[in-house]
Amino acid sequence: QKFREIQDAKATGQLLESKTMEILQQYDKEIGVVLSLFRQGRESPPLCKNQPPVAGAIHWAHSLFLRIRRTIARIKALPELESTDEGRAVAKRFVAASREIHQYEQGLFEAWRENVSERAMELLKAPILVASLGDEEVPTTE
Repeated sequence: QKFREIQDAKATGQLLESKTMEILQQYDKEIGVVLSLFRQGRESPPLCKNQPPVAGAIHWAHSLFLRIRRTIARIKALPELESTDEGRAVAKRFVAASREIHQYEQGLFEAWRENVSERAMELLKAPILVASLGDEEVPTTE
């Protein structure tokens, strides 16, 4: 009876260990898919209808980040997953992927921030009403 319980415990432990490796491998694949999607779409990200280009690109990149963040939070909650070499490798890959996505988001925001005040001043100085004479446009404020 005792011997059988010991065998069952060993079999259960081995099964859990193999499932742990499968989970980590599957998550590693998911990180790869997200990085692939990010790298393919970073030049012209898919935008929702009526979404501004910069805000839409940041939203798209952040949604990819959230896709992989949910799972890593669960992995970190289980110390037996993170304590393995594979777990540490997957965590490092997550950090690298999230850093790449975050740098992209920050770059877009900084470029927009630098451009927006200049562009706003240009548009504020432009005449509001323009009279049209044939093919020529003549400003009405002079």
